[in-house]
Amino acid sequence: MKISKLTVGQVLYNTQRRKMGNTTISTTAVFPIKITEIDPEGNWVMASWNYNGPKKFSQRDVNKWKAKKPILTTYAFGHARLATKTEIAMAEAQAATKIEGSRCLTHDIPYEDARVGNVETKACWRCREGK
Repeated sequence: MKISKLTVGQVLYNTQRRKMGNTTISTTAVFPIKITEIDPEGNWVMASWNYNGPKKFSQRDVNKWKAKKPILTTYAFGHARLATKTEIAMAEAQAATKIEGSRCLTHDIPYEDARVGNVETKACWRCREGK
């Protein structure tokens, strides 16, 4: 993302990998960033990161921000990661149809429950990998 393409009031998103408390489990967190002021010369922006007070950010920081909110795949105990394109497509397809049962019809393996965005998905590990 370039500073020249930003507008005041625009909401962007930043993702970070971080540990969950005092454990070895890592998760992906998504934070909203609201632009409050833009330097006329395009060297910095004032932005509110995660609803905190506005702070000055340089082009180096702005490069990591995304215009669209990333979709996460969440598992048990709060573990989350960025969803792949196949998982997003699978979640959209499953939102339109209802899957019943506890085993994959293709591979005869128990389903692995996960949430992609706001959709509760059911797929075995082979279906997730596209095999």
